[in-house]
Amino acid sequence: VINKPAGLVVHPGSGNHTGTLLNGLIQHFQKLSHKDSHRPGIVHRLDKDTSGIIVIAKNDKVHDALSQQFNQRKVKKGYLALTWGKLEEQGIIEGEIGRHLRNRKLFTMVDHGGRDSLTHYKLEDYLPPLSWVRLFPKTGRTHQLRVHLKSIGHPIFCDDSYGGGEKYARAFHVKYTQIINRLIKTVNRVALHAHSLEILHPETKKKILFEAELPQDLQHALEILKNG
Repeated sequence: VINKPAGLVVHPGSGNHTGTLLNGLIQHFQKLSHKDSHRPGIVHRLDKDTSGIIVIAKNDKVHDALSQQFNQRKVKKGYLALTWGKLEEQGIIEGEIGRHLRNRKLFTMVDHGGRDSLTHYKLEDYLPPLSWVRLFPKTGRTHQLRVHLKSIGHPIFCDDSYGGGEKYARAFHVKYTQIINRLIKTVNRVALHAHSLEILHPETKKKILFEAELPQDLQHALEILKNG
């Protein structure tokens, strides 16, 4: 289990052939699972800008067991994020997610023809003009949390692709300009962290919980917001 830093791509793809997490894993480990010959060891993914917990399979038996848990939604995932505006105390976001019609690299909520998705959220703290929120995705769609938060009008801070970039600051009172500028310089990436992951151990079948401490950029951002 690895605490992935923000800015690190999980596996090679278009435009990223070296310097990925997978390149490092292949250098570091003699043996990884080979369920996918192009992506040995990779059971699930995190976006490049998302920091936090990712689990790697060292052999095929473990890969099968973990994949099954992900597919059957037995894995409990917890994320932390800074989002624009004030969220409700808690809530559920659900609906179908499909590819964006104009930009095929992005996703959006659709009325039909997409894949089902579900996220629970809980407001940890409102630190104007942002919310510090805990997210519990029950499904694992690509960009799910980013799409879901955009769909309820609270995009993730610094998420340019999903409407949470610098331009969104214009929706807020000028009194927040200074603090927003400081935060953008501090975070400067999608403010999303994969904080916890609970799985059943592939051999013992016992629950094990992993937690990744908050990276420095998000810690610093919270200090800026709390000290105003």
